Amino acid sequence: MDSSEAVSQARCNLESVIATAELHRRATRAPDHEALNRSLISLAQAMARPPRDILQKLVDSALDLCQAHSAGVSLLESEDGREVFRWHAIAGQFAHHLWGTMPREHSPCGTVLDRDAVLLMEHPDRYFSPLLEVAPRILEALLIPFHVGGGQAVGTLWVLSHDESRRFDAEDVRVITSLGDFAAAAYQALSSSGALKATHAELAQAHAALLASHAHLSEQIAEREQAERALREADSRKDEFLAILAHELRNPLAPIRNSLEIVREANYTGETAGQAYNVVERQVRHLVRLVDDLLDASRVTRGKINLQKEPVDLAIVVARAVESSRPFLDSRNHTLEVALPEAALPVEVDLVRLEQVLINLLNNAAKYTPAGGHVWLTVEKEAGQAVIRVRDTGIGIPPEMLPKVFDLFSQLDHTLARAEGGLGIGLTLVRRLVQMHGGTVDAFSEGTGRGSEIVVRLPLRGEERPAAEPEKRAGTAICRSSRRILVVDDDEDSADSLALLLRLSGNDAHAVYSGVQALAAAEEGRPEVVLLDLGLPEMDGLEVCRRLRQELGLNEALVIAMTGYAQEEDKRRSREAGFDHHLVKPIDPEFLRRLLAAAGSAGALAPS
Repeated sequence: MDSSEAVSQARCNLESVIATAELHRRATRAPDHEALNRSLISLAQAMARPPRDILQKLVDSALDLCQAHSAGVSLLESEDGREVFRWHAIAGQFAHHLWGTMPREHSPCGTVLDRDAVLLMEHPDRYFSPLLEVAPRILEALLIPFHVGGGQAVGTLWVLSHDESRRFDAEDVRVITSLGDFAAAAYQALSSSGALKATHAELAQAHAALLASHAHLSEQIAEREQAERALREADSRKDEFLAILAHELRNPLAPIRNSLEIVREANYTGETAGQAYNVVERQVRHLVRLVDDLLDASRVTRGKINLQKEPVDLAIVVARAVESSRPFLDSRNHTLEVALPEAALPVEVDLVRLEQVLINLLNNAAKYTPAGGHVWLTVEKEAGQAVIRVRDTGIGIPPEMLPKVFDLFSQLDHTLARAEGGLGIGLTLVRRLVQMHGGTVDAFSEGTGRGSEIVVRLPLRGEERPAAEPEKRAGTAICRSSRRILVVDDDEDSADSLALLLRLSGNDAHAVYSGVQALAAAEEGRPEVVLLDLGLPEMDGLEVCRRLRQELGLNEALVIAMTGYAQEEDKRRSREAGFDHHLVKPIDPEFLRRLLAAAGSAGALAPS
């Protein structure tokens, strides 16, 4: 079959053959800078050899670096009055086609020169029918033009794949583009041997520039990798810091909560004492939830907080928030004005979370307002929404910071702001909690020193269901099933207060403060329940639990982990060590009572 017959069998248009866009969609193999540099150096050293040897060395390098099945160089020539491409150097499975020609108008190389661009073609014989006469068949062809003189394109460097075992990507483009300069240099040497010395000098200069470019690129890559490692390490340190900080904050909460329960158990009454107890208890619960947020700040931004919504009058939430923030406002001699509507504003919210939002806004206003300032908290109904405004006479917000104040870890660059400290997650939490309630929050300020205003908008509940005041916490009846209980915690206040609380509940409870003491006490007293801190010195709680089970045979005892660490990995490790339950400090006394009461009933409480 001659060329004209082959052309007549063309089966598709040109654009269906060109697949260059695929290069950037495919996974890119890792660059091998050392291999490329070695090839460039080898090519530079070969420049003293005959030009045709240089071209062959070039295609051998392209074949190897691109892991291609064939590679070659095609130069544009005139033959019998028409332009053709001649294959001056070929390597790989196409090597037997050396010196073959193809008309410019029927060659992929012609299209590359016409467009003066790198092209990837799939099954090019679907359009360039003369390729049907060559074997093996081409699956993919990656071609680049190379230029001489004033930029004239005179030929192409190409690599081929003949089956599915090789597909080209963006890294192959980078490699053959780097080799293209040598193709141009070899062409010039081939067409003008009289200018060989000058060409060598130019090539040496180009080679030096290429080596310098590759060295610089390698240095940039190394710097970027180092920077990425540093960022990963910093992120890891941040997570570790948050976990440790949360753990340390939880520890003092345990004796506080236990002491409060002791006061309750001792029937310490009186209206003032009762009010004080409720305030302290509410603040302990609030602090526990804040610490939980701190432990995993990313949980906030990804909406991983679970809301416990209930119908409530917004005025109740405001009153509780003001009660909590009042001491801080008074300590800074601020004047607080609260304006509420006469009619109730029914909302369906997580009472503690919305209170947390308002406390955060009030405390921020107090914190960033110089002593003796003014803070306004206004609640009103607008367009079917409840609108809460917290305004102050504080340091204000610069215009460039207004869009950023709700970003995680964002803090104002101001002397007072820096002096007040903080982690920069408060307003991020405010925004996310408000959004989870279906509302919006915005910040306003006329600039530095002009005060600021935060506006929260929340949807109102339907009028057909009146808002209810949240139920007041009643004292929980104590289950006085006496058990032998061993409390183990290196924090003596925590251990002693919990043991005392358990004794008030009718149990035979004793406290020890180390793993060694725990094993000795368990061997002597054979406890039915062991409340065991994980972070013990010398011998940690995991090891103590294993020894209780394996060495002392306390397989029937209920062993409960007490810890400030609440990640899934921590829970997994405690289960594997033999713990029945994993409780996070400070332990809820009511839950502990239920747990102890259910210990004798199969399936009463699932392990936690």
